[in-house]
Amino acid sequence: MKKITLLLALFLTFVTNSYTQCIRTTQYPTATIVCNNLSLPQTIAINSYTSEYAKLSNLIVGVDYVFSCQFNGSDNYITVTDLSDVVIAFGDSPLTVTGITSSDIKVHFSDDADCAVTDENHITTVQAMLSCSIPLNSVVSNITTTSADFTWEPGGSEVAWEVLILPTGSTAPTATTSGTAVSNNPIYSASSLLPGTNYQFYMRSNCGSEFSPWSAPLNFATACNAVSQFFQNFDAATNFPVCWSKVGTTGTATIQSTSSFSAPNDLYIYSGSATSQAVVVMPSVSNGGAGTNRLKFKARANFTAGGIIEVGYLNDISDPASFVSLQSFTTTSTSVYDTFIAELGTDPSITEYLAFRNLGTPAYSILIDDVSWEPIPPCPDVLDLTLNGTTASTADISWNPGGSEVNWQYVVGLNSVSDPSTLTPAGVNITFASLTSLLDSTTYKIWVRSNCGVNIYGAWVGPLTFTTACAPVTIDYTQTFETTTYPANCWTLNNAGDVTTGPTGTGAGIWEADEFLNIGTVNNSIAVNLYSTNRIGWIISPTFDLTGGNKKVTFDYAVTTWNLSTPIDMGSDDTVKLVMSEDEGITWNEVVNFDVNSGVTNTAQTYTYEIPSSSATTKFAFLATDGTVNDINDYDFFIDNFKVETTLGTSTFNDKSFAYYPNPVKNVLHLSYDKNITNVAVFNLLGQEVATKAINATQSQIDMSNLSKGTYLVKVTADNQVKTIKVIKE
Repeated sequence: MKKITLLLALFLTFVTNSYTQCIRTTQYPTATIVCNNLSLPQTIAINSYTSEYAKLSNLIVGVDYVFSCQFNGSDNYITVTDLSDVVIAFGDSPLTVTGITSSDIKVHFSDDADCAVTDENHITTVQAMLSCSIPLNSVVSNITTTSADFTWEPGGSEVAWEVLILPTGSTAPTATTSGTAVSNNPIYSASSLLPGTNYQFYMRSNCGSEFSPWSAPLNFATACNAVSQFFQNFDAATNFPVCWSKVGTTGTATIQSTSSFSAPNDLYIYSGSATSQAVVVMPSVSNGGAGTNRLKFKARANFTAGGIIEVGYLNDISDPASFVSLQSFTTTSTSVYDTFIAELGTDPSITEYLAFRNLGTPAYSILIDDVSWEPIPPCPDVLDLTLNGTTASTADISWNPGGSEVNWQYVVGLNSVSDPSTLTPAGVNITFASLTSLLDSTTYKIWVRSNCGVNIYGAWVGPLTFTTACAPVTIDYTQTFETTTYPANCWTLNNAGDVTTGPTGTGAGIWEADEFLNIGTVNNSIAVNLYSTNRIGWIISPTFDLTGGNKKVTFDYAVTTWNLSTPIDMGSDDTVKLVMSEDEGITWNEVVNFDVNSGVTNTAQTYTYEIPSSSATTKFAFLATDGTVNDINDYDFFIDNFKVETTLGTSTFNDKSFAYYPNPVKNVLHLSYDKNITNVAVFNLLGQEVATKAINATQSQIDMSNLSKGTYLVKVTADNQVKTIKVIKE
């Protein structure tokens, strides 16, 4: 939703419930703000408009709260309601609400008691006024498999507290929940914890006559029992896997989604500088300095190549300053993962806590995946596993020897396979595999390993992930765009280029899945929202085999006001075109152009085009452009029910016996054929029939004198065959 559009609509339709209670209907921020109840001002937003409300949760019923809304140091006006807009309090900012009556509220903002609006960025805050303050800044240290130490800061002048440790996922404590008493010093040592378990640490102040609310939880995990090997691809969850954790407060490390190698997840490690480094500890190992295992992982740069990741160990699992670097590896690409191997040797001082550290220079962020602590194989790893090409049913893969080996094995599986040992290997004595009988438009994985003798193998290298091409579509074909993935199978997106250049961008453009005419809740069409300037979007069909001729393409189209189903005109220089390529997308030609003069309505219209091509490499595309004029028109253009199908013609039209003239034509178009012509119909480029004539003769004329200048399609029917020609009217 464009904020300026919302604001205009709200301003035109705004009605207040009363003179001093300003109820707003637009939420911002769109996410609910969780109140931290720390007796300190908490920011709601730094860019609230006084035409909006914010939604807050986790307030403590019965506690006093202060709400503020300021712009350039001046206070504004606030109305507090419950989620049903029943007013709790209202008044000038800062507004104190005594004994809040609801834990979930709306805070409505306005300029004044007259409910005036200013579309500027206001700073809005909330503050709990607690008589017994919540403790602050809890820190965990000295984590072992069964224990951990905690410190914190008093929230006020209290000298006694209660603490509570619960397994992650447990119900949060309430005011009636008791904890372990701590007095004098804000220090607590926990014992009897379980190894490799995620916990949450809570604390609250004991002010004598009352307790503060419980703090927000501090998440931590106990160390894991040492293992001799492990593998982690980060795909099982969006949080850190058990026995993995970020150490310390500097830098950032998260598990993030990825569409690149080894989707869906990878490990993101960010260090802001050489003095603000992120450290991530791995599962503890029992053989770190035994010289029997190696750490193998894949890494690539995120934005800038050359980032350096260090492999080492921690003397203290909770202290990043105890990191000892053993080896460092430099990323070389922002798109391709390098495979790195660290063999740590037999130094007995290496502890069980192996760790990564991002050096922070010369690049800030690094992505890591497929981390393996594994036995050093007796046969070398193959190198440079490479995809050399794919078709709809084949793929060629090559690699280089890792040593002097002369035999190899490979396995191939679908994208869902994660363990190569579950697949049946094929043996080769060349560094090449030509895969056949693959399914089209299907994602596969391949692994390769060296073979140094009977039952002597290297590690599986891979997976190399690839997708076979889409096979040319034979008609009849229908695409209703009611698919669970977008774009639909074998359709592609692009964000730049025109009919002359073809698609030239690297982005997805502006087409999206949507409900046709904005009716319903299920995406069943494609649509483009046109409202601004210089935005471009291509959505490109799969390849069609149109050999044999007598084919047509049809689709439904319509225009509605953005996010509504009401009628609206297209922008003054916006266009949506159907374009066609007969050479697999190398060159393109315009078939039809929809613009403000096309009269596209908010009801479904069907466009039909008799395809003159018989190419086996035909593609279609819808090309939307937002133009250079920033019109006020904000609308959706819809496409649905795209079909390529055979027409009624049963034999080939004899082009050598067919003639027509003149072209361009001013008045009358003359036609002749060696068989009787039974019908002539003229269509504009919107697919609308503008003239027709039924006849039964080898020669005929059709009067085009009353038609406007432009390009027309003339469909000639003879001997149950159809011939479509393009004619220019002067």
